[in-house]
Amino acid sequence: MRIFDVAEAEHYCAGFGGTGGAAAGSLKEYFRVSMKGVGTLREGTHQFGGYRDCALREVERCLFLSSSLYKRAFDLMLPRAIVRSCG
Repeated sequence: MRIFDVAEAEHYCAGFGGTGGAAAGSLKEYFRVSMKGVGTLREGTHQFGGYRDCALREVERCLFLSSSLYKRAFDLMLPRAIVRSCG
């Protein structure tokens, strides 16, 4: 797997269309419902647009979840660190 560089990411994200339906759910559900019988994804097709929208939403959800978990972990450890340094 190769990660996008900045130009590739801008190109990929520029086509976000806010597709609804199955693309508004999870990536796993999108593949189960909308990709049934589709062998290869090709850029510029309706299936690719839905996949891109769904994948970008999934990435956003994962980033929000990870930052929320990091903040929660930090909040839980901070009082413990202060108690140890004072006593």
